[in-house]
Amino acid sequence: MTKTRASSFQMQGGMSESIRSFLAFTTSPQPKMLPLMRQLGLIEPKTPKSSASALFLTELGERIRHLALEAPGLFPEAMHLLLYGAHLSDQTKRFSWAYAYVVGELWTRGETALNTHRLCELALDTVHEAHIHFGVALDKITFGIAGIRGILNWLRELDPPVLLNSNKSLCFKRRHYCHPLSFLWAVDLLYNKEAFPTGVRMLLTPERAEELCKTCLLDPSVLEDILKLAKRASDYAKGGMFDYGFEGGRGMWIFLRAPLPVAALPD
Repeated sequence: MTKTRASSFQMQGGMSESIRSFLAFTTSPQPKMLPLMRQLGLIEPKTPKSSASALFLTELGERIRHLALEAPGLFPEAMHLLLYGAHLSDQTKRFSWAYAYVVGELWTRGETALNTHRLCELALDTVHEAHIHFGVALDKITFGIAGIRGILNWLRELDPPVLLNSNKSLCFKRRHYCHPLSFLWAVDLLYNKEAFPTGVRMLLTPERAEELCKTCLLDPSVLEDILKLAKRASDYAKGGMFDYGFEGGRGMWIFLRAPLPVAALPD
């Protein structure tokens, strides 16, 4: 059996500010953050002629840098969606799969206290599901409370928040708003996950609606309000990217005119 590295499902947290500072060219890169930045496709090594090997920002890295500089409030949202969706195009990025699984479990449970017992439970569930999903032997998977806390550190950056202090303990709670651009990026992720071509209306089935809410950590009760805000932000009828509506007898549909990957800005 192929040996699985202990870090395959593990991800360091607490690096959001370090990555933001590096992208804004205000600090030197910390070695511990470079592997994650490579895995997320933000940087790549290049060796120019007559020069030592250096790191360069990819196209995605440049987009994330622009957010870090010009729209810092959107930076945590973009990083969340990158971590959540990286495994959709590359199943070897198992840290992303673990991130998305834990986020999904938190969302499914709704409001829940994150005490030590619950963190242990989440870690064990993640290991068990990884064993089933990837066919990796249980003793080859190293993922524990540290992995869960690393994920929580990334979620802690979101605003509106999903992690709140309640009765002196940490609690997860679905939120009732996210930035319209963050939602549009989530729509693009959904199109990719469903292998659905942009420029075509997608029926918003209950399963797809749930996936959008889960991706953005939204309470389902506000989905229609967020759809309205997303259309207002980039209305297809006015040359923008997004539209939604109802089709008699079939239900709600959504429409994305063209790809809008994470950190891209609509025309």
